[in-house]
Formats: sequence, structure tokens, C-alpha cells
Amino acid sequence: MDLVSTCPSGKTVTFSFTDDSPILNVNASARFANGKAALSFQLGRRGYFESACTDMIKSTLQSRSVLKDLELLVAVGDHGLVTTAGLRGPHHDVIAVIGGPPIEAAQAALAFADFTVSDTATGMTMKPTRSDSVLIAEDTTVIVEGRGVLTALVGKGALAALPAWQGTPTRYGEVWRRKLDLSPDDEATGYEYFVGFDTVAAQLTPGSFGDDSSADWAEWLYELKLEAA
Repeated sequence: MDLVSTCPSGKTVTFSFTDDSPILNVNASARFANGKAALSFQLGRRGYFESACTDMIKSTLQSRSVLKDLELLVAVGDHGLVTTAGLRGPHHDVIAVIGGPPIEAAQAALAFADFTVSDTATGMTMKPTRSDSVLIAEDTTVIVEGRGVLTALVGKGALAALPAWQGTPTRYGEVWRRKLDLSPDDEATGYEYFVGFDTVAAQLTPGSFGDDSSADWAEWLYELKLEAA
């Protein structure tokens, strides 16, 4: 089974899986910088804004309006210390989390002021309109039931995230395993994995979604293939 995910820059990552394990979620993130500040955005399927306001930072919707032909959504964290701003297209949402006292919609809209946001069924993209704005990092994440959270790191520095020493060969790349550094109170256990391919690097965390002690899981990882274009 192949799944093609569009990154915020417009680049695509093809995830090739050997089975039909259900895909629970697909999202992406991007970080831009200009001469004054760094801005981070998270992108997901339409409805991602509501999920963020429920599962990430408990927030209450304050306003709806229109910005650049897209719907602008603004919510304030229930503790009053965070504002979540979102732009909604026909298929996807992009959100920015802004720390500090609650702000009005006009201020929240400034998070998207220097970008052209385009949304199609295949993905949402963000293009900076400022000449000094640079995309410094982006990724796309797929949550696979029974396997884990798989994040593809895209861009010039992606492969630099991999260890310098040789990993264990897989059919299409190589893999490294690292024990999670957890506090005694953390309920999570186990390992995370880094997988290198010719054009993309990936991080895989089984967590509560996958059992990396099973032979079936190991075979799935061995046959995993990612390609960026």
C-alpha cells in the first residue's frame, strides 16, 4: 500500500507499506524564519483545529471570520495563556499556537499574513511572500495502527538527523534504535527508531500504537520504503 503525503513546501513523501494496516492520521509541520522571528505551523486534515483545541491545548473557540478566502478560526486556551489561530480550507487546516495573553482575530491573522496558503485534496501548502522568510524545517507524520508514529523529515538537513555510524540494513535503507530516555513517572516504555533512505530520513516511535517486540512488526520495518520528491 502506498500513501503520498504533501509537505507544506509542496514536496511529497511516498510511504510504501507491505500491508494494509489502517492509517489513523496524517499531518505535517513547518518552521519558517525571517530576520525578526521564527514561526511554526502544524497542518492536518479538515477538523485538525478542533482536535488541537481538544487534545493538545484545551481551548474555547472565540471567533470565526474570513482571511484570504479561507476561514480564520481563533480559540483561547482555557488557562488564558495561549491563543490558537487556524486557517481552514476545503480539505485541510493549518494552525499556529501563540503564547501570551489572549489576542483578537486581527492580531491572530498576522501569523498568516506573510504566506500564501493553498489547499487541494492532495494537501495544503504554504509559500512565504517575504523575501527574507526561509523554510528551515518541515516534516510529515503518519500514524499507522499496530505500527507506530512515523515522521518523515524532509529538506537539506534531514539526513543529518541520522547517526553518523552505520545502521542495520533494511531492504531499502538502514535503521538505528535508541532507548527512550524516560522519567520514572512516564508511562511510555521502549525504543524509538531512525530510518534512513536515499532521499528522506524518518523517525518511528511505536509507543501505544505498535508492538516492536513482534516478528511481524520487525518484518514491516524491514520492508518499509519512503521516497521524497
